[in-house]
Amino acid sequence: MLAAPLAGQGQRSAPATSKPDIALTPTGRLYVDAGRYAKDRRAKSNGVDVRALRLGVHGKVEGWQVELEADFGEAAVKVKDAWARHSLPGGAVVQLGN
Repeated sequence: MLAAPLAGQGQRSAPATSKPDIALTPTGRLYVDAGRYAKDRRAKSNGVDVRALRLGVHGKVEGWQVELEADFGEAAVKVKDAWARHSLPGGAVVQLGN
């Protein structure tokens, strides 16, 4: 006895995959102080000091606007900016973070 497969049975298709909608831009700032003293009789030192390095990203992730920035300075890492914002129908906006 031969039987035809029911519609949709016996045929396997690859699962639908979609790439996530992510567009991020890296950001960064370097804070540097420098000084040189000439012909000064007081005890001052010349030099360069890297005060801080800020690294972050901003952009869109799956319809959300996002921003994250961390400060690497003074022997500690501090989050300076971290938020995500999404616009809802009707003009309302949801924001998480600062």
